[in-house]
Amino acid sequence: MKQLPNRNVISIKGEGALTFLDGLVTNHLDEGKLAKGELIHAALLTPQGKYRADFLISMTQDGMLLLDHDAGLGDDLLRALKMYKLRLPLELKPQAGIVAWHPNQGMMDPRDPALGARSYGPEHSGDATAQYEELRIKAGIPDSPDFMIAQPFWLETGALQRHGVSMNKGCFIGQEVTARMHHRDAIRRTFTKISSDKATPEAGTNITDEQGRPAGIITSRWGNQGLAYIRKDRSNNLQADGCNLEIMP
Repeated sequence: MKQLPNRNVISIKGEGALTFLDGLVTNHLDEGKLAKGELIHAALLTPQGKYRADFLISMTQDGMLLLDHDAGLGDDLLRALKMYKLRLPLELKPQAGIVAWHPNQGMMDPRDPALGARSYGPEHSGDATAQYEELRIKAGIPDSPDFMIAQPFWLETGALQRHGVSMNKGCFIGQEVTARMHHRDAIRRTFTKISSDKATPEAGTNITDEQGRPAGIITSRWGNQGLAYIRKDRSNNLQADGCNLEIMP
């Protein structure tokens, strides 16, 4: 297995850790699944239902929770968790160790089999970032770097299809907006796979439609392919930085 050096881990330890986190995040934290060594994908949202952070959650044999997150989210995520913790007797801290990735060895990513598997612990040699990024972009699956650029509502990320939200659990931060979007079918933007007639412009490049109106933003790229956050009503004849873009199935 090789490392994903752009991923870090926060640990939550103490009595009531699972209940505490379950009350904050978008997905139900099934203790039985975690005890069997399964990963759960969830997000921490703003009260307005917007993305703040997402992570893969696992549990050690002694009940400590591990939150595998993008390194760029670490400081804000830890600060938010400590704020919500109040006076609960929980220990929250960055966890020393390595996030390792393999196409099929370890705890499988619950979002999609194309995203491979994770493990945590001893140091592994090599960097898996390029292989992982190529696989996920070609599979059309957005990840934390895409969300950090777009700042979407959580349902716009495909969270329902990729097991990142439970519409049947109790309250969580941003739950009212998320539920309203779901029941009113009010998802107006989405992440989609794109191809370009040239090398795809860099992440953060704005996209316009055939009338020159703002249509979205590129969030990831790999060669002449990439991912973009697009308005559903402005998805024809897209351009970005002089390149013609096509939405791919």
